[in-house]
Formats: sequence, C-alpha cells, structure tokens
Amino acid sequence: ESGLRNALKNGELEIFYQPQVDVKSRHIVGVEALLRWNHPLLGMRAPGYFIEQAEESRIIQQISKWVINRVAEDLFTDARFLQSDIKVSINLSASDIRQKEFPENLVSFTEAFGIDPQRLEIEITENMFMSDIQACTQKLQVLANRGISIAIDDFGTGYSSLNYLRELPVHKVKIDYSFVSEIE
Repeated sequence: ESGLRNALKNGELEIFYQPQVDVKSRHIVGVEALLRWNHPLLGMRAPGYFIEQAEESRIIQQISKWVINRVAEDLFTDARFLQSDIKVSINLSASDIRQKEFPENLVSFTEAFGIDPQRLEIEITENMFMSDIQACTQKLQVLANRGISIAIDDFGTGYSSLNYLRELPVHKVKIDYSFVSEIE
C-alpha cells in the first residue's frame, strides 16, 4: 500500500498504448491504455501484481483518476491524435464503477478536456458487472447514452452467459485468450 502511494507521488506509474488494428484494413482503429508500475527495485510490473492491493486499500480510485488524466494529457492534447478517428480504451476497476457518482464524473471529465465521448471506450471485466448487474447496467447506460463505448474484457472467465449481454449496453466483447489460443 505504501509502495503504491509512493508510486503515485514519485511518478513510477506509466501508461503504454497498445494498438488495436482492424484485420481487414490493417489500420489502427484504437489504442488500449495499459497501466504499468515501474517499481524502483522490481522493475516493470503489470497490473496483476498490484491492482488487487490497490482495490483493497482504496488507492485504486486515485490511480484510476491518474490514468484518465494521463490519457487525456497524452492523447487529447496531441494534434495528430485529435485529427485521427482512433478511439482510446481505458480499463476501470469494480470500485470505480461502484462509486455513486461515477457516470457523472466521467462525463464531466470528457467535457472538461473537450473529449468527444465517441472516442472513449471503457473496459470492464465480466466479473465486475456480475456482482451487481442492475446497478452496473444503469451506470453504463448513462455512459452509453452519452456516446461512450462499453467493452466487456476477459469474457468467458467467469460464470456469465451470453444471455446477460442482451441486458447490458455493451458495444464490444473481448473473449478471453484461453478460449481462442488453440484456434488454428
């Protein structure tokens, strides 16, 4: 917990932008903002190393705010990015979505930075929406109504069925790698 607090304070968190490519046109159509912790002793660490602790200690909300602001600074102030149609995808945690004012805060953020909501995609995991499907659906619907895309990440790793997707304002489903790794 103290290491994460220091990471925020000392600038040890970094964002890497993974391109999302249209397989037919071979053009970049989006980027996914991937958080990494450049730990001073252990080197680069993926979220699996620290996100659970960040959620338990409630530092995750500060980290998420940092990520969103960093993405806005990196991309939505860059003239080349603004002239493109590329979308940016940001992973959010369950505790972010559970915040009562989450949808309104995200909409206010897009307005403050002048971000076209059509250029923003929020990724949540399958398990996140299953914990409280009704509340999650209502919050995600607010975002979808504003033009923000919703993606379900790692679909198939939990217990949900495709039937649930009809209830959610989902624009994209990302199937977990374990289901497609052996497809020839």
